[in-house]
Order: sequence, then structure tokens, then C-alpha cells
Amino acid sequence: MTTYWLSFTLDSRTISGKSYDDRWAALNTAINNISTNWWRETTAFIVFETDANLSQIVSDIKAVVSSSYDIVLIRSLDTKSARIIGPVKDQDIFKLMPYLERA
Repeated sequence: MTTYWLSFTLDSRTISGKSYDDRWAALNTAINNISTNWWRETTAFIVFETDANLSQIVSDIKAVVSSSYDIVLIRSLDTKSARIIGPVKDQDIFKLMPYLERA
């Protein structure tokens, strides 16, 4: 099992027929499908354990969010591995996390 954290911001508009609420629910369902142990007490941050690898997690998350409008940052706590999905405006994230790759 590996522990990951995921931070996200979802655009408020309806995209491809999916509202903010639809995408939020789908994101949480995607985590539920790969993990039975998670923490979600803050608004847009989830810590979870899974046997899935980072590529699998990214694939599952990309399937339920809008890569053009939503931003999702995923990092493994066990290694310096991280991926970011979506339009990144502030490039400082790549300086702060030099191991970060675009998904």
C-alpha cells in the first residue's frame, strides 16, 4: 500500500454536460474505487492509501475531471513522485516540486 495526497480545484461551470457537483462526486467515487482508507476533512484535499500506482490514479482521475479547466495535484508520500492535471498558470509549482510532471 502507498499513501498519496490529492489537492484539487474544480471549475464552477458545467463542462461537457458535467456540473461542478457531478465532477466532485465522480472524483470522490474514483478515490473510493481504489481505496478503503482515506481522510477528507478539508474542502479540496484528500489523503488516501491504495495499491494502485501513480499512473493508474492519474488515469482514473483524468477520466472524471476536465483537464482543460480543473486542476488536480497528486503526490506519493512514499517517494518524490507527483503529477498535475489541468491548466497550470503559476509555474512556481514546478520550482517548489522539481520532480512534478504534467499528467
